[in-house]
Amino acid sequence: MIRTGTTYRFSDNRGDIPVTFEEVQQHKKFHDFDDLETMTAKKYRRLLSSDALFVVDHHDFLRSSLTGEIFATNREQVEAMIEYLWKIRRRMRDPVKR
Repeated sequence: MIRTGTTYRFSDNRGDIPVTFEEVQQHKKFHDFDDLETMTAKKYRRLLSSDALFVVDHHDFLRSSLTGEIFATNREQVEAMIEYLWKIRRRMRDPVKR
């Protein structure tokens, strides 16, 4: 991801996918979320299940709901992503206490 001013650019095999700050804010408002750092795990799970962060498209590709960027095109790639997430999990902070 490259940030230029208020535009984020994501690259895929079609070229850059520009996303403005305003589009990010609209996406968050539409899906009713703002601060992931203070969000409960329950609400985060709801975001995931409502396709607010990721979506599987008509080709069965895993994509970003916001940008359309493709993250995985098959089950093996999804498994590799899950393995990677498990690997980096220990680097993440514990949830913010309320």
